[in-house]
Amino acid sequence: MEIKDFLTEKWMNDYERAARFNLTDTSCDALSVADLLALQPDALDNLALDYGWISGDPALRQEILSLYSSQDEDTLTTTCGALQGNEMVMAILLGNGDHVITFTPGYQQFAEFPRWLGCDVNEIELCEEDWSLDLAALKAALKSNTRLIVFANPSNPTGTWLDEKQLAKLIDLARDQNQKTGQPLWILCDEVYRDPTDKKQPAISDLYEYGVSSGSFSKLLGLAGLRLGWIKGNADLIGQINTFRDYTIISAGPLSERLGAIALQNKEKILNHTHQTVANNLEVLRKWLQQTPYFSCVLPEHGTVAFLKIPEGVSSERFARDLLEETGIFFVPGSCFQKEGYARLGLGKTHENLAGVLENLDAWTANWLKHLD
Repeated sequence: MEIKDFLTEKWMNDYERAARFNLTDTSCDALSVADLLALQPDALDNLALDYGWISGDPALRQEILSLYSSQDEDTLTTTCGALQGNEMVMAILLGNGDHVITFTPGYQQFAEFPRWLGCDVNEIELCEEDWSLDLAALKAALKSNTRLIVFANPSNPTGTWLDEKQLAKLIDLARDQNQKTGQPLWILCDEVYRDPTDKKQPAISDLYEYGVSSGSFSKLLGLAGLRLGWIKGNADLIGQINTFRDYTIISAGPLSERLGAIALQNKEKILNHTHQTVANNLEVLRKWLQQTPYFSCVLPEHGTVAFLKIPEGVSSERFARDLLEETGIFFVPGSCFQKEGYARLGLGKTHENLAGVLENLDAWTANWLKHLD
């Protein structure tokens, strides 16, 4: 079966390099190798560039495990980014004819990769008013062969956050389903936008025996170029993934893992910058949203992503393409998430004059709407 184009990634690949003002990137300010080595100057001295530790360097593993309540070493393995971690989890858990539930608008991997595996996929629409989850709709979608519920928490692109109380309700549904079918209903949460230092943001793997958390250095830590992530889940699943990885990635590599360990050993300093950047951007956005006649947005409680509502009745793709061509302001259109009327807004980058860019966005939009065919 041919897999579909990953629309968000294709849009980013096609247009991102033309951006002067990237308002759509979901990662935070990127750190350099020099930034990391300034924190630990001799970190790469005598580092052998062999395969390294297959399931993760012990120092790195301890740093990652410290982000969770459950710190059993057998419940963790490293991956080449959370994207590949999600892929391996789904490849292990799912087979042809299985049923999967995910949420829309959401990350395309969660629907299309299971379909490529031959699964039947239900996409539950989030409530547009506040991007909340309709638990009743989810419960109604459950089938005897439902094997996986998969979503990002916080979400990309909506910023949706399921807190501990909401996760508890979801877990109750899953456990009821387990009793009915005699089969485990797994919940995979892509938690790349979760702040692991915030106790109010629990990991699904710490709450549910069949909960799986994927994590990454790409977003809050600003290290997308490491292509380094991890999977946290029960020991049996991690054991299967460690077998599967021998056929796919072998290891994440000692260079990425050593640099990742430095980042986590200094996570408070890095995350303080992230928190301040996001807070600054949110403050500018709040003021702008109070006065713009063209745009609105449900600003997220956590993470670095929001879904900006654009003027009614226009093509989000044309809006994004014309805006980039004429102003250099860059968005991913809602059409990439199968949701017209929106554009993805990133909150994690430092901008020299975000208020001015947003003022230009308003002025351009007013003129564009007047001359729209």
